[in-house]
Amino acid sequence: MTQRRHVAIIAGIASLLAITPLTSIFEFWGWLLTLGTMLVVLIVGAAITARALRAPAWAQPLITISVLLLFLTSRFGEGALLGVIPTPAVIGHFNDLLNTAGDDIQAVAVPAPSRVALQFLTLLGVGMVALLIDMVAVTLRRPALAGLPMLAIYSVPVAVMDSRVPVWPFVLGSTGYLWLLVADNTDRVRRWGRRFSGDGKDIDAWEPSPMGAAGRRLGIASLAIAVALPLLVPSLGSGIMNTFGVTGDGTGPGNGSGNGGGSMVNPITQLQGFLMRNATIEMARMTTDNPSPGYLKLAVADDVNESGFRPSNPHTPKALGALPDPSQGMPPDVKRQQHTASIEIANLDTPYLGLYPRASSVDARKVKGTWQYDPITGVAFSGKGNNSRGAKYTQSYVDYAWTAEVLRRAPNVNPDDPAAQLFTRVPQNAYVASEVIRATQGATNQYDKVLGILNTFSDTNGFSYTLSTKPGTSGSLIEDFLKNKKGYCEQYASAMAWMVRQAGIPSRVVTGFTQGTQVPGSPKTWVVTNYNLHAWVEVYFVGFGWVPFDPTPSALVAGSVALPWAPDPSRPNPTPTNAGPSSGPVDDGDPNAPKPDSKDKDTGGGAAAGATPVKPAQWPYFLAGALLLLALLLTPATARILTRRRRLAWATASDPDIVRQNTHRAWTEFGDLLTDYGLDSDTIETPRGLMTRLTGRTVGDRAFAGLLTGTAAEGARLLATAEERARYAREPLAGEGIRAALAAVRAGLRQDSGRWVRIGAVLLPPSTMERWRRATGNAGFVTVEWLARLHHHLTPRKVFRTR
Repeated sequence: MTQRRHVAIIAGIASLLAITPLTSIFEFWGWLLTLGTMLVVLIVGAAITARALRAPAWAQPLITISVLLLFLTSRFGEGALLGVIPTPAVIGHFNDLLNTAGDDIQAVAVPAPSRVALQFLTLLGVGMVALLIDMVAVTLRRPALAGLPMLAIYSVPVAVMDSRVPVWPFVLGSTGYLWLLVADNTDRVRRWGRRFSGDGKDIDAWEPSPMGAAGRRLGIASLAIAVALPLLVPSLGSGIMNTFGVTGDGTGPGNGSGNGGGSMVNPITQLQGFLMRNATIEMARMTTDNPSPGYLKLAVADDVNESGFRPSNPHTPKALGALPDPSQGMPPDVKRQQHTASIEIANLDTPYLGLYPRASSVDARKVKGTWQYDPITGVAFSGKGNNSRGAKYTQSYVDYAWTAEVLRRAPNVNPDDPAAQLFTRVPQNAYVASEVIRATQGATNQYDKVLGILNTFSDTNGFSYTLSTKPGTSGSLIEDFLKNKKGYCEQYASAMAWMVRQAGIPSRVVTGFTQGTQVPGSPKTWVVTNYNLHAWVEVYFVGFGWVPFDPTPSALVAGSVALPWAPDPSRPNPTPTNAGPSSGPVDDGDPNAPKPDSKDKDTGGGAAAGATPVKPAQWPYFLAGALLLLALLLTPATARILTRRRRLAWATASDPDIVRQNTHRAWTEFGDLLTDYGLDSDTIETPRGLMTRLTGRTVGDRAFAGLLTGTAAEGARLLATAEERARYAREPLAGEGIRAALAAVRAGLRQDSGRWVRIGAVLLPPSTMERWRRATGNAGFVTVEWLARLHHHLTPRKVFRTR
């Protein structure tokens, strides 16, 4: 190929591989691969054509930019001439798309929907990256700089995803980058002419030189280390958002240290990591005139798929301030009380402001950033990247005293009701459907159906609360939970919300905090910690709005509140239905929580209301970790002992060949002993020369001391004589005394060495470490040779043949 076409084509392939990380941030990404490939092909083709026509270097980027503009116009332009030629109206439309994309970025969650504005912004970025890679790698002949736009692409999912970024996009992008470097280097060699070996043999330009082969080995090794290191070291995450919050497993960076580090609450109900921490971290403090304020609401997860519930995009966001009257449409016989609360966020980094449900006003003027309120979900949020850490604000809210009798009067929700259309969609699952039919059998109203589903999760049905769950085999998370019947609050809430939706009743999962603990001496002040993080369910009743239900056993949830209209299915003696809006907290093990009276204690299900939560014991994990660490530390020493025993495990024999073999094994063990204790043991040195150096020599009438003395020196002489006889004599020296000679040498070396040398010889014997190092190096060379052979068949010379 001429005009560096092969480098341009490989640069295009590298561009395609570089955009693969973007697939992880979209819910559906088939359009990205299709349109992205088409766009990159057009840009590469335009660049090759421009260089073939010998266009000036400054004109080549203009040509590729024009192609990019024509492509975007054909896909997104409105009012374009002939469908592809942009007009001022098209440019204005593009500006509107960019503004809309900026709003979408702040509003949508990852994985994002494939909205038109986001597609336009993504393809614009893909085109610019392909243009830059071609310009720096081909036009400017600086392929190393092409890594910068590639890195910019990879940084997008790293910055926006709060879970780990998949490894394979990084591997693909790095492979494309390395291929581009190799192609450019080969092209440079070709420009100098033909290569010849020392004997005059013609060498193809793609055949690696020793230096080039070393560079490729380094590149492959660096890529392998970059991929393997984050996987082998648990503390290294793949997303920078881990610095601020929860990773995919629900744990945050603080690890429960209680040092005031922020703890991100993942609104997709990833709570297990916080609940398993040993240390208590204060997250918020509330002062309210409500003697039993109930749960503090953070976020709503109302979009469901097979993986569970997650938040959807805001429905009808409004500015914080005066909010819609939550009492509108409420039956007049429902008791209600107006309350106010002052809330102060401590160690909590989240884009949500915790609010008590049914807020009537929120004063967040002193909170940094722009905050909005979604009246459909009752959530205060920020779409501008702000977080609530350190926020201080006040709110007014209404507390209702619902009863079972009142809720039974609620009519069944109409399928055309907006709430039904938004909050009843659920994936089809035959097992869940059958469980819902069983749970709601005989129920004649919506409330009794919900109560029947709630009672499904009682301990009499085999359900139990645990933070240590096991995976199922059905392929459906909810089905696995309903069959295994073990889990924590997020699983209980998600399963109940799913089943309620299956029954045709609007429901959603809510995340936030339980009531928490009263501050001693301040009856109006409540504190919530990481142990109060919780998930529950809200069910929609016509005329009443969203009513909370909590299927998780209250005895094991810190600061839980007994709901008169939703009795705990695991408590056989629930609070009477004519009780107030909240009957006070249930002690679940929080050491500072107020203790209930003895009459409230549960005698069923094996747990009392005041019982300590059954948390997994931590000492087995520490013990297992300590044993594993000890085993790793003792691995070299164990390997050395086993090697020594294998070498010296011979029986007395008269066969000369067997005697020679045993002698050689003893001599090898002697060399390892010298290496372990820091003495040189050169393999090219003769046994007699080594013995002379170690035990001393006599020159004339002068004697020179050696490194070994006494019995150790005698043992070394015996070993050297035996090895010399085994090598050169017709009859080898009998093997008697060789083991004793090795033991004498070892004792003498240990006696004459320092403390740290002795410790190193036992725990980290240099002979074993050196043998492992060589084995690893040999394995690496074998792997590189295999990759080189593979590369020979996949080299661009094979793909892009030239004359």
